[in-house]
Amino acid sequence: MRLVVLLILFITLMFSDGDPCQSRWHNNAYNVFQNRHILRFQFDRHSPNAWENYLTRTNLCGRKLIQSFVRKDDELRIRKICTRRGFRYRDNLCISSKRVKVYFVNSTLNNGHCHVHHLSYRSKYVIVACENVANICLPVHYHGQTFTPPPRGGKTCVPRA
Repeated sequence: MRLVVLLILFITLMFSDGDPCQSRWHNNAYNVFQNRHILRFQFDRHSPNAWENYLTRTNLCGRKLIQSFVRKDDELRIRKICTRRGFRYRDNLCISSKRVKVYFVNSTLNNGHCHVHHLSYRSKYVIVACENVANICLPVHYHGQTFTPPPRGGKTCVPRA
C-alpha cells in the first residue's frame, strides 16, 4: 500500500507543471522566508557592526555565504510578487514588476562571534518561489535577483483557481 501511495506521489510530482501558488505542506514556510529575508527592525544598514549585531540577534550569522535581505518597508511589495503585481519567471517562481533595494551580506560565525566580511546593496528585480500557505499565495523561498526586468506583456503571477 505504501508503495502505491509513493508511486502516485512521484508520478504527480513528475508531471506537475510547477505553477505558483499550489498547496504547501509546510504552513510555516512564509514565516521562515520572512525571518530569513525581511529585515525585522531598523538599524544602520551601512554599518558592518550593526549588521553583525542584527545577524547575531536573529541567529542568521553565517547561515549562508551570501545572504539577501529587503527592508521591512518593502515586505508588502515582496508579498505582492506572488499576485498580479508579479510576473511568472518559471515553474513556481515569480519576479517583481519593479526594482527593490536588496542588501547582500557575507558573514561568518567563529567562536560565537559574528563577522561581516562584505556588505553591499543594489536595486534589482526580485525572484521568489510562490506557494499557497493557509489559502494565501505567499513567497516561501528567495530564489535570487536580476537587473533584467520581466518581459513586457508577460504572464502575471496569479493564484490557481
